[in-house]
Amino acid sequence: MPQEFNIANTLYVSKGFVNKIKRKYNRWACVKNPFKGVPIHKKLFSRANMAILRNLVAEKTDWYLDELAYKMEHLTGKRALYGYSPCNVRAHKKVVFVRGRRYIILSALTLEGFIVIDIFEELCDRKRFVDFILNQVLPIINPYLNDNSVIIMDNARIHYDEELIALLRGLGCHVVFLPSYSPDYNPIEMVFSTIKSWIRQNRDFMKAFNNPIHALLVACSQINFEMARSFFEASIYI
Repeated sequence: MPQEFNIANTLYVSKGFVNKIKRKYNRWACVKNPFKGVPIHKKLFSRANMAILRNLVAEKTDWYLDELAYKMEHLTGKRALYGYSPCNVRAHKKVVFVRGRRYIILSALTLEGFIVIDIFEELCDRKRFVDFILNQVLPIINPYLNDNSVIIMDNARIHYDEELIALLRGLGCHVVFLPSYSPDYNPIEMVFSTIKSWIRQNRDFMKAFNNPIHALLVACSQINFEMARSFFEASIYI
């Protein structure tokens, strides 16, 4: 094989090495086995992990991807704690939303920030909303043109309670319902977007709490006076 011999002499390698590279190229169309892992990197997904995954799929066939990833993380005990990023740039991790316990936050927002917050683990129906208004919001409202005298709500069905609206207006409070599909007119939408972003950025901090409601209260406390006012300024009210 004069061709292999000439290549070996030109590159100062053995003829056997040239034949070895040639066999790999003829088999894989490249000079390296694409299915062979890099020795310095440990495989994160082992045969045992594959067995766990097969059992999960066998038990339940309609997994959501985020649910399955969350279940695998807990069963295997493996979670990426480090990442790569350009020099002098902090690495950020995007975490999928995991369906689990659902917590509802009922709140009232003013220019000074939250004035009342109620967090609970159950569905919010009209009765729960009315009780929130009567027990927590009503004691701090005033007749119209005074502070805390206007209540603005979106068009959620549970917000429409004729007796509650009549009571609030009878006390001199101005009740306003926003037009349909108008989140830009509702500053609290921007507030909750900010809170969700903070939770994603502090995921490990949130998971360290034994009491999720306490953790959510800490997240809500990140909204200060300046932030609340800026959200109103970004809407139509200031």
